[in-house]
Amino acid sequence: MRIGIFSETFLPQVNGVVTSICNTARVLSKRHEIKIFTVGKGPKKFSGCEVVRFKGATFRPYPEYKFYVPRVGDLGSLMKEDLDVVHVRSSVVFWLLARKFAKAKKIPLIGTFDTPVSDYTHYLPVLGRFGVSRKLLGGGARKYSVWYYNQCDLVTVPSEYTKRQLMSWGCKRKVYVVSNGVDIGKFNPEQRSEELRKKLCPGGEALILHVGRVTEEKRVSVLINAAERLSRDLRFKLIIVGDGPAKKDLEALVKRKGLEDFVVFAGRVSEMELPVYYASADLFVTASTVETQGIVLLEAMASGLPVIGAKAGAIPDLVKEGKNGFLFWPGNVNILAKKIEVVLDDKGLKKRMGAKSRETVTEHSIENVAKTMEGIYKGML
Repeated sequence: MRIGIFSETFLPQVNGVVTSICNTARVLSKRHEIKIFTVGKGPKKFSGCEVVRFKGATFRPYPEYKFYVPRVGDLGSLMKEDLDVVHVRSSVVFWLLARKFAKAKKIPLIGTFDTPVSDYTHYLPVLGRFGVSRKLLGGGARKYSVWYYNQCDLVTVPSEYTKRQLMSWGCKRKVYVVSNGVDIGKFNPEQRSEELRKKLCPGGEALILHVGRVTEEKRVSVLINAAERLSRDLRFKLIIVGDGPAKKDLEALVKRKGLEDFVVFAGRVSEMELPVYYASADLFVTASTVETQGIVLLEAMASGLPVIGAKAGAIPDLVKEGKNGFLFWPGNVNILAKKIEVVLDDKGLKKRMGAKSRETVTEHSIENVAKTMEGIYKGML
């Protein structure tokens, strides 16, 4: 098959959507011709896939993100492509071009609900700063999303939670749940490095890990506030891997609270280093409330870690209370701190939860996900 994947977000930007696209494309490109259509500057090849780039402009409140800038001739140049199916991932404007192309070529259009745009209205200048206007913008964004997905021939979502959410908003199309997937060969407990542990925790402290974009919606401040409430007898380091527009404010928060010895911003780490960070940790935590699945949770589970997450979004689909980790009510730093202490104080519990994480994540392997998507593509044809 000749499959076209359209996304406004792709390498060199790194986020959950990009990781999911890369994982699936890496497997499917061995059997099919995959072309990735995106915006902005970056690599023209990825794992045997051609990357076609259109003009993009920087979204100033979040400079990493580039949005599509329509130009005369874009559709004409796109019409030269010979594709069997169009799959749109995480696009606000770019999908309109993909839809025109699919309609003109009379080929199936599949949409994946990756990102609840309504949860990101705070990035909009002026109006995004006020609660009332953000609520109105959020409602408009949901209506736009439903209209968009109702234009598709079929819709995929990464979790049961997201399926319920999208259908409750009014999506009328057939919706399939397809996990984002994780490379369980790449992310596994055997990547553990005592050398890295000594570097990050020179005093033998417990290593609490968070990975992800350092942004307002990921609520990293909740983790920092919980760290303030942890018993100092616990001897821990909270390592925050990732970068983003909220990093400076969060570093200032750590300094104000006098937590410099307990909270470390590791910044971005390479694709090769990331599995080592996961496997070398004792526990993974996230306070995000906007996850449609949470690839970082999948990666942590594949690495054999207990996981603690907010009881919000799709996180409860992965984190099973008392089995592979714990849940806490969004923003409740006291409960989060207590759950962290429970895991780290009981080595037997930590080991059992980590093993359960590894066991339950196997169904989310990228091989299984690619096989499912392959079946959907063939079914549409």
